[in-house]
Amino acid sequence: MTDTNQANSSERLATMINGYQAGALLYTAVKLDLPDRLLVPVTATDLAHELDLRVSELERFLHALAGLDICVQTAPETYVLTDTGQLLLRESDSPLREQAVLAVEQYWSSWTALSHSLVTGQTGFQHATGVDAWEYRRDHPEQGALFQDWLAKETRAIAADIIACLDLSDVTTAVDIAAGGGTLAAAMLATNPQLTVTLFDLPHVIEHTRHELDLPPGQESRCHWTGGDFFSAVPGDAELYLLKSVLHDWDSEKCLEILGHCRTAMPGDARLLVIERLLSEDPVSDTLVARLDIHMMAVNGGRERRLVEYRDLLDRSGFSLHSVSNSKSGFTILEAVPS
Repeated sequence: MTDTNQANSSERLATMINGYQAGALLYTAVKLDLPDRLLVPVTATDLAHELDLRVSELERFLHALAGLDICVQTAPETYVLTDTGQLLLRESDSPLREQAVLAVEQYWSSWTALSHSLVTGQTGFQHATGVDAWEYRRDHPEQGALFQDWLAKETRAIAADIIACLDLSDVTTAVDIAAGGGTLAAAMLATNPQLTVTLFDLPHVIEHTRHELDLPPGQESRCHWTGGDFFSAVPGDAELYLLKSVLHDWDSEKCLEILGHCRTAMPGDARLLVIERLLSEDPVSDTLVARLDIHMMAVNGGRERRLVEYRDLLDRSGFSLHSVSNSKSGFTILEAVPS
């Protein structure tokens, strides 16, 4: 290795190792609600008095945020939010504000316990908290709401790309299984006036979504809400069933249970859409999904999968893979029909 290559490699590794610093800065900024407080230029002194913080330390903190392009210094000790920082506003459509908090409060301890997962197969999340992620979010409603708010924004951001891959013109009834924040169902209702959608999820999730999802009157009447557990049963007799970002949360045995309940509920002429990111054979060409795979290992106990693995799960559950469509957002839509 030449001296130049070694220096470049060292710099890349140092950037990776020091990534915790940027994450901590963003987390603290969001927890203090600094993005919304920096919408107009404000001095560190005024902001410190408002938040009961030390002026000197806050000015240094804002200086570091400016280095991340979250704010910019416009005068001595005076800062204002940048375009990048606006992605962290409370009312932003971006899920990054919620993700910054999730990363520290729900994910960090799971990832630092990866060696435990490699030895035992248990998630780092359960090792750190004593329960699985779903129980934790149920028992800590504020953490559950944070996750659902992130999921709703994440899905809203890619819903149009997914809908563009679907032909729903002849569909009148659909079930969105593990609907989360309901934003995919909302996009379907908005573009298909003939469609009625049942949102199905755990009862406490449905309660949160009913409170948060704002549907116009014409769409609200075509949206039904059902609480339940897809490990027991799912609503029956619909023409279309959707599983978006569901199967990757679970190991193969659990996936077969979910798919089996879908098959039992579905009429013979119904369709199932499995919407997931596919794992590439080359981790260098798609680092996002490779890291999501490890995230599933650390947090949920699930995994990202290749197309052949999803085909196998479908085959073993009484389905035939009918078609595969790739959206611009990186999600793949697998359409399956009963065998």
